[in-house]
Amino acid sequence: MITIQVNGASRELPEAVPVSTLLTTLGFDGRPVAVAVNHTCVKRSEYPTAVVRDGDDVEILAPMAGG
Repeated sequence: MITIQVNGASRELPEAVPVSTLLTTLGFDGRPVAVAVNHTCVKRSEYPTAVVRDGDDVEILAPMAGG
């Protein structure tokens, strides 16, 4: 098991996973989001290859209507 932080909340995963898999696991697949891992933005084209590992801090931002 690995432990990561997602938007400030601790989450456990069975193993290190690509960003794309994390997004699917969290229900964000197919939705437009911005992702940063350890305060570094991850390009959408890199979601399948950028791996989230134990101890990583992930921020997922989804656009919201209104303002």
